[in-house]
Amino acid sequence: MDLLVLGKMDKKKLLSFSKISPEIRNFGRRE
Repeated sequence: MDLLVLGKMDKKKLLSFSKISPEIRNFGRRE
């Protein structure tokens, strides 16, 4: 398992999710 690849995929998913749910973006930024 490549952490780098996982992180890149997660970031892309997070970005897409952030666009749909800005609340999630705020939650991630708070952490």
